[in-house]
Amino acid sequence: VHCLILEPDTWEERFAFPPPDAPKRPTAAQRNAAKPSAATTEAIAYLDAFDAAAAGKMQLSMADLAAAQHLHQAVRNHPVLGTWFAAPSVLNELTIAWDDASGASCKARLDAVRILADHIRVLDLKTAQDASPREFARSVIRYGYLLQGAFYADGANACRGAIAELQGLPSYALDGMPIVFEVIAAEKGYPWMVARYEMT
Repeated sequence: VHCLILEPDTWEERFAFPPPDAPKRPTAAQRNAAKPSAATTEAIAYLDAFDAAAAGKMQLSMADLAAAQHLHQAVRNHPVLGTWFAAPSVLNELTIAWDDASGASCKARLDAVRILADHIRVLDLKTAQDASPREFARSVIRYGYLLQGAFYADGANACRGAIAELQGLPSYALDGMPIVFEVIAAEKGYPWMVARYEMT
């Protein structure tokens, strides 16, 4: 899902999935049968060729592909996020490195950063069973999203000069702009709801 939304230009390089009419993958017993059926032999040949062509890629089932496409479309249809993710950006999947106040070396990979009129927004895409406020609040506590947000905001603050330069701006252009951390919660099933939550 992250790749399709944040790095769509690398989707075909990183993932492979069989076409809808591909035969069912034979079991180990069918592969090792002394006299496999003609259908099994045909399926083995087809899928072995598919596996060879897909070497080095992550294979997805048709169900996985359909879910990723639903999530991608739900984000693209969102009135705000659809604009932010309409095209690939150098500020998607952005790796930053900095030294914190104690001198410790830190590193993070931010899903996306958007420079808006009055602030810098750090976005983190999460899939969820239920993106409603009550249920997602439990996920925020369970998975420590507030701590994650504070860590990412510290990193973005330390690297704001480099972020500005990636956008072709002077390194000082973002000085003084507040940083907001937002989680985008996208449901993994129908109705594929997408919700936005600022972590403060």
